[in-house]
Amino acid sequence: METGTAGGVTRALSSDANHEKDSMSVILGILPFLLFIVSGAWGLVYEVTWARYLCLFIGNTTLAHMCVLVAFMGGLALGSLVIGMKTVRVQRCLAAYGHLEIGIGLYAILYPFLIKKLQAATLGALTGLDFGSPLILIGKLSVSMLALLLPTFLMGGTFPMLMKHFKPQTEREEDKAEWLYLANCAGAVGGTLLAGFVLVPWLGLTSTLLCVGAANVGIGLVAVLLGQASEFVQNHKTAANDTRQANQQRHPLSKLVYAAIGISGATAMTYELVWIRMFAVTLGGSTYSFTLMLSAFITGIALGSLTVGLIRQLRSNPILWFGISELAIALAIVGSIPMYERLPWIFWKWSSLLQWSMETVGLHNLMKYSLCFLVMLIPTFFFGMTLPLAIKAVTRPDEGIGRDTGFVYGANTFGTLAGSLLTGLVLIPSMGLRASLHVALIGNLLVAALMIIYSGTRRRWTLATVGSIVVLGTMLANPPWNPVAMVKGTFRLRGGAPDTWGAYLVSLEDCKVLFADEDGSANVAVTVSPTGPQLVMDTILLINGKPDGTAWSDMVTQKLVAQIPLMFHPHPEEVLIVGLGTGASAGAALTHPSVRVDCVEISPAVANALRYFDGVNYSVRKNPRFKLIIEDARTLVAMTPKKYDVIVNEPTNPWVAGVGNLFTLEYFQSLDRILKPDGLASIWLQGYEMSDDLVQMVARTVRCVFPYVCVFAAGNNDYILLVSRKPLNPDFEAMERLMQIKSVRADFMNISIDSLAALLSRQMLSAKTFDQCIGSGPLNTDDLPLLEYKAPVAHYLDLHAMLFKEMDERRRKVNNLFITDYLRMRPLNGSMFHSIVRANADPRMATSDILLPLLGHYLSRWGDDPDLFLLYARLTMNTQPANAMWAAELATQMEPTAEGYDLQADILFGELLRRHSALTPQDFSPVLKLLDKAIRLDPKNPDLRKKRERIHDFVTR
Repeated sequence: METGTAGGVTRALSSDANHEKDSMSVILGILPFLLFIVSGAWGLVYEVTWARYLCLFIGNTTLAHMCVLVAFMGGLALGSLVIGMKTVRVQRCLAAYGHLEIGIGLYAILYPFLIKKLQAATLGALTGLDFGSPLILIGKLSVSMLALLLPTFLMGGTFPMLMKHFKPQTEREEDKAEWLYLANCAGAVGGTLLAGFVLVPWLGLTSTLLCVGAANVGIGLVAVLLGQASEFVQNHKTAANDTRQANQQRHPLSKLVYAAIGISGATAMTYELVWIRMFAVTLGGSTYSFTLMLSAFITGIALGSLTVGLIRQLRSNPILWFGISELAIALAIVGSIPMYERLPWIFWKWSSLLQWSMETVGLHNLMKYSLCFLVMLIPTFFFGMTLPLAIKAVTRPDEGIGRDTGFVYGANTFGTLAGSLLTGLVLIPSMGLRASLHVALIGNLLVAALMIIYSGTRRRWTLATVGSIVVLGTMLANPPWNPVAMVKGTFRLRGGAPDTWGAYLVSLEDCKVLFADEDGSANVAVTVSPTGPQLVMDTILLINGKPDGTAWSDMVTQKLVAQIPLMFHPHPEEVLIVGLGTGASAGAALTHPSVRVDCVEISPAVANALRYFDGVNYSVRKNPRFKLIIEDARTLVAMTPKKYDVIVNEPTNPWVAGVGNLFTLEYFQSLDRILKPDGLASIWLQGYEMSDDLVQMVARTVRCVFPYVCVFAAGNNDYILLVSRKPLNPDFEAMERLMQIKSVRADFMNISIDSLAALLSRQMLSAKTFDQCIGSGPLNTDDLPLLEYKAPVAHYLDLHAMLFKEMDERRRKVNNLFITDYLRMRPLNGSMFHSIVRANADPRMATSDILLPLLGHYLSRWGDDPDLFLLYARLTMNTQPANAMWAAELATQMEPTAEGYDLQADILFGELLRRHSALTPQDFSPVLKLLDKAIRLDPKNPDLRKKRERIHDFVTR
């Protein structure tokens, strides 16, 4: 009895122990996947932050981005190969995986401090070399790549190590390649969004790496503990006695599969880089757009990997389905090529559904993500299938599974590396986007044909041949893209999208493309289209779909940003201009005979477009005093030994990715370093698509470096900050002599400025008032790039900063403006006041809040210019119709014009319409008589006749 009882107790205890071990096995089977999800997230966070660090050091050029990619992908590939081979002899693979994660985390914690030391040592070692020397670039690239080699090498080993940990325990069991790849990709999607929307914008680069590095160490410690527990459980399983050794003889098709997955990886990067360019034109080139595009790309890959895990049939003949996946990629791409030109119109239609407010910012980003996801879904889905299928094709369920996985993963990663270099440096710059897609398509077809033929399936030749013919035939039959649709962005347009694609094409008919080019940095185009209320035919420089300079509408800002510091500097000689644009600023600077200009521009395509603006830049490209440097601005200002009298800083809008780097504290400190002791700098700052908080932050950041800052108004809501180390004491007589130089005077006349008084009237804030504007708060720094992450929101909301306008000293009787000092020496007279009014009345810079009082004062004392009377009438017709009619009537008395009678008709019609009702009918015949007078003076104007017909129809009804 006692023996039986003891036996029962023993069996019960044994059963409980086995049940406990089974539960532990389930937990140990799930937790590593969860760890790998988090590891994938941290990997993308690292990539984002390390890329920002290195681009700040090397520059924001294509070469810099390629360097980051080479370092990251190269390290991953090398780690996958080397550590993958080592897994054959590793028994505690989960613990080894934990040690790899601990190493990655510790390096991430040390990286911010290490990279600063390495960069400082590198710059010190390179001091003395001539600027532009290849040794400088080689030194910076080498240090940057070495700084990333160790952590990326360790990252590359994590996938093969976990594959070995999850190796099949029996011949019937399958590997976990697709599930591990899914886990890593799912984490990467989250990491991309986390880094781009939360960590870097809120914490900055250093704090992000410290927090994520510490979390990575935690992952590693958990994995080590799990490895110990896993060893305990495995020791009690029969499968633990499996003594199968690694098969030293590889799969007979392994080399072919390695080559195929490498080519597949290269084509994936080609498509990704082409999509980045297209979505920059469609969505706008903000950092959030790039983040959402990348996350959508990885989402598709994750879904493809998931499908391999769910559908067993795909795993039965992995080589065949690898080939079919490549064929499906080619079919999806070639079928979608005609749609790409429609993306800007589609996004305009979608975004027109929104009320543009703070509450819809998230929904707008979701729309961006959805469009990217839908465009890329099918190709990325099948790309996600290829890696797990390639792994299953060549790996065997033995001790060599980690090694074989490492070879496949390494080949794929080396392929992505080669594809990014080939596409970014060769294909897109030399062949363009469409031809780059065609090259990648042929690569997919080659892989598809080889895999299908070697799969051994029946009718393999038929499948490969028919698939290739369909893809190539469709590629040749696809119609050409509309050139205007491919270069003109719609992301700034609010509502009113044409209902159909045909209607959208009709709206583009007035726009003609003169030039289009694609370099390693951007898509650049030059178009001609009617602009503004007067429909002036304007030549426009477009970069990634966004206007970045024009021959008419933006000319005031482009001229003044160079002319203002040159007028205030006592003897300028050496000038640095950051940003070429149309070349108008460089041309303005060179109107001063003593000046030599160095201009730094990141985009070679922008330089190639310069000839289309010869009329406004005075053929600056042929001027021997002009030197164009194709380089990143931060690289130049950090490395150049040259000192400048004047620096003109005119990058594009801060919401564009990377541009915020030219508004940071460290960048302004670099500008200060290369200024001569009496040097001046001008900084173009946009007030549109910016909030007051952002303008204040930039102002604070500038003020931390330069003690004296005053503000000039350029175009409407464009500002020029004139900065110096000491108070400005302008020599007005010398400035007047400068304005009498023929070339300088002609340049000013192009923007309606014909006197020094007119130029000085553009000043809004003195240095003293500027100090009152800046307030207290954060600065924009390299480590915490707040401007780059907050400006896109202001762009979406179409905000306009009013801070400088509200503090405008021109409204005050007592002020510290330069024009006040000037008028003490030169009493104001009619001709001077007329000059001031004409300058401020230029439609490219007019602001009614300042212009109206100027006009009213001038017309009341020296009313002798009918054009100014008409301008006053247009500005007051909605708020002061009686005054507007008085001014319009006086203008037509001085000089009868069709414009004058037409304006009187508009004013009178508006006033009569406000009083008109069934009980108080009004007589509209005087309006028709005024329009008849206008038509007699301008009989060829169809708009006047149409207006008369509309009013006549209204009256008769």
